[in-house]
Amino acid sequence: MAIVQGLAVLVFLTFFPWLSIVLSRKSRVLDAIGPVVLCYAGGALLVNLAGLHFQTDKPADLADTILKELTGISVVLAIPLLLFGTHFLKWLRIAPQAVKSFALVILSVTVIGFLSVLMFRNSYADRAEASIVAGMLMGVYTGGTPNLSSIGRALGAPAELFALINAADVICGGIYLLFLFTLAKPLLSRFLKPFEPANRDDLDHEEFKAAAFWKDLQPGRMLLVIAAALLCVGLGFGLATLFPRINEKGEAVPSETILFLSLTTFAIAFSFVERIRETRGIFDLGNYLILIFCTAIGMSISLPQLLSAGGTVFLNLAFMMTGSVVLHFFLCWIFKIDVDTAIITNAAGIYGAPFIVPVADAIKNRAVIVSGITTSLAGYALGNYLGISLGNLFLNLP
Repeated sequence: MAIVQGLAVLVFLTFFPWLSIVLSRKSRVLDAIGPVVLCYAGGALLVNLAGLHFQTDKPADLADTILKELTGISVVLAIPLLLFGTHFLKWLRIAPQAVKSFALVILSVTVIGFLSVLMFRNSYADRAEASIVAGMLMGVYTGGTPNLSSIGRALGAPAELFALINAADVICGGIYLLFLFTLAKPLLSRFLKPFEPANRDDLDHEEFKAAAFWKDLQPGRMLLVIAAALLCVGLGFGLATLFPRINEKGEAVPSETILFLSLTTFAIAFSFVERIRETRGIFDLGNYLILIFCTAIGMSISLPQLLSAGGTVFLNLAFMMTGSVVLHFFLCWIFKIDVDTAIITNAAGIYGAPFIVPVADAIKNRAVIVSGITTSLAGYALGNYLGISLGNLFLNLP
């Protein structure tokens, strides 16, 4: 029976993310919700409706072990795959206004993240959760959902926090996205200067033109990329073992903080290798691994506990999103960033690459697509550094 349940868990974790992607493409409603939330919800509904219970922190049988191992493996492999396709030097060279605006995004998120810890740390049963949430959200609002996974694991976030933050983010993020699609440009144009186009074709961009993973798969180069990702993981674990942390049992274990920071650093180094960086489909593969992680986290949470603990997280997230957005646009006014660049870099930080084209279409300026997409991809790396380092700093606040 244990073997059957274990195999069932493995099959579900492997194929449900694919189902969530297919369903999202066939339904506008599900597409608005997104595969990430569908994976969290699918995993949680499966185990709670079936009366199952998994303990990823204390694996007791085969199903628990598979869930725990896939939760870890999927994230550590996804991070280098997501970062390999980023062209950091091009980003710095072709989009100085976007770089400046994105620096203001980081500053805004950092300031509001610090304030959120001071405001909410007495609202959680465990005061440390305010610092963990701040670190996770700083990563999310500079790079997207993949940062939530890596930062949360590095900071020791309980499984329930992942689902709580995503549920709150769907609500708050949906409201803000509606604002970006409708009122953002008319309102912000009253305060920010108009866009000044550069003498280049922003649509000529590798990440924007990249086709779907399964359509343009390059087996030989993909094997090279996977080997590079495994090398990053191996080097990361090696450093994490050299600089261990002491767990609650007093044992020396590899430091997850060192692991994810080193993973990010090695992945950026490999992104300078053109043969790796230009391989089509690596971002899609990395994103699929993140969906496996989300499904696994969903299968490890208790819905009653989730519903009873959600209010504080929702208020925390709403404060961080609203505060960082308002502060960013205020700083853009001070530093004379044009309205379209301000909007697209703000969207890049909060939503990531998938929403760049819709937002660019909404503000009727496809010339900012390159700035938005490249900024969002750079944010995947910068968000890890920001969230993990400042999250640990906040944890040590008196």
